[in-house]
Amino acid sequence: MELFGLPMSVVYLVLLFTGVSLAFLYIVMGEWMEGLLNFAGDALNAVSLIGYITLLGGLGYVGEVLGIAPSAVILIASIILAAVIMALINYNVVIPLKRKRRKERRGW
Repeated sequence: MELFGLPMSVVYLVLLFTGVSLAFLYIVMGEWMEGLLNFAGDALNAVSLIGYITLLGGLGYVGEVLGIAPSAVILIASIILAAVIMALINYNVVIPLKRKRRKERRGW
């Protein structure tokens, strides 16, 4: 399967490198990136979005290299797995830490 004339393994690799690059940018400009995504509240934040992109690329690339299934199945499985993993990380780690940080800023 090809997307935009490129093999899917290349597309996944580009997503993986994009996610890692965004993670490094987030380290440098974290507050600014959170401000861009502030409209969605706690449901969507920069950490979750960057993690999703990175996981999607990584899981898809590993699936393509191993050749465990057809490309369409790998794409669907990667989308679902990345969403489930990021939802678990978001609700069990990111949101509680964000709430704790807000409480500390208020001085409670």
